[in-house]
Amino acid sequence: MLSARNRAMGIVRQIIQGDVLSKVFVESQGDMLHAFITNNSLKEMNIREGDEVTAIVKSTELILSKEA
Repeated sequence: MLSARNRAMGIVRQIIQGDVLSKVFVESQGDMLHAFITNNSLKEMNIREGDEVTAIVKSTELILSKEA
């Protein structure tokens, strides 16, 4: 259970990997969100283009989660 109230389901449309961080583009309800996550997190969560994820928006950050 998460305490964040601002959640949106979306589809990963693009991933741009850098040396340490990846920029993940998520389409949700016609809008495009993007989040920076570490490459390690990207690998651990096995996030790929086309996956359904949950974008969790807080006042200072955007968090991604993926159901196993």
